[in-house]
Amino acid sequence: MTPEQQQRWQQIKRDFMRNKAPGGDNASVGDRVVAQLADLVESVQALKN
Repeated sequence: MTPEQQQRWQQIKRDFMRNKAPGGDNASVGDRVVAQLADLVESVQALKN
């Protein structure tokens, strides 16, 4: 697997896990907010690297 393919695969896995996290179609507003905050924290941490 090339480095680009590996990076893309990692992104696919992160997106999949984020979509499976609480916050799907049947989730409450609170669950969706928590899922979005977790995603935001992950994005900010990625900027540090």
